[in-house]
Amino acid sequence: PAAAAAAAAAPGSAGPESPLKRIYRSKGFAWLSTFHRVTMVWSHAGRFFDLEEFGMYWASTPRQYWPDGPDDLSKVVADFSPSEPEFGDRRQELVFIGVGIDRAAIERELDSCLLTDSEMEQYRAATAQLPADLVRIDFARSPPVPVDVAPAPALRSKGGA
Repeated sequence: PAAAAAAAAAPGSAGPESPLKRIYRSKGFAWLSTFHRVTMVWSHAGRFFDLEEFGMYWASTPRQYWPDGPDDLSKVVADFSPSEPEFGDRRQELVFIGVGIDRAAIERELDSCLLTDSEMEQYRAATAQLPADLVRIDFARSPPVPVDVAPAPALRSKGGA
């Protein structure tokens, strides 16, 4: 799926009838099945395309490193999906800029890059073997609040002692 997404974003690789030909710039964040704990930043301009690690998802980040201020905290909480809590704040968030673009056609191209139901089950099985997310959101409370679900990993000192 990542290779297909990269190919989809590179206008030079789009076929003559591709809806991607009219996209001049795209950017945002992408969730890749091969990067369960890390969000990827997507950046495309003209023929240049870059997809690289950005940072850990909030769900994978110990709560002690989250922002403290209520405004910042509410923005982080808003990134979590109450309809799919198992995924925390993982999601696709992309913006496309162009002239005469066909949104539905672009969405079809991107949807073809998503995991199939079978691949999603494989993803769930594989990630079940990884360390659990450290934080979940309690949507039963108003406003929703973060809740630690696993102890934060101990940090090693540089001195080795």
